[in-house]
Amino acid sequence: MKKTITFLGVVTFLALNAGVASACMCASIGTPKTNLAEARAVFRGKVLAAAKGEWIIAVDKVWKGEVGKKVLLRDPRVGTSCESEFVSGQSYIFFTDLGQSGREVIYHPKACTWTTSLTYRHEGELASERIQRELGKGRPPSKSSSKEKRPKGRRKL
Repeated sequence: MKKTITFLGVVTFLALNAGVASACMCASIGTPKTNLAEARAVFRGKVLAAAKGEWIIAVDKVWKGEVGKKVLLRDPRVGTSCESEFVSGQSYIFFTDLGQSGREVIYHPKACTWTTSLTYRHEGELASERIQRELGKGRPPSKSSSKEKRPKGRRKL
């Protein structure tokens, strides 16, 4: 009887935590082209500044969207196990959704996409090379930069 109760307790614990752990699990990330179709903006850039869940990105190439030379990227999943992490000084390709803060555009990294560091290898190849090969040449960012307005209580980068 004691073993049965222990077994049921372990099974219940695993079942309850499986939902939490699998919340960020992706069945498939698709291809860079399918990610491009599903994203509102896709761009390459270097992280200039980083704070918890917010980054200032210097954009140097755009595949989709009207993206300025400097943008604010904010993670809506901050504080969860799905939270994004981007390192200051490193460059990435970002597949994003869009949000607003006042009149300013804020970019949100999409989960389950090819958003990746330029140095990450996938199946022996730089993932960024595959992305750029599939998406094509891209174009320079818009001449304007976003004027990031931060809501009250947000830490300034």
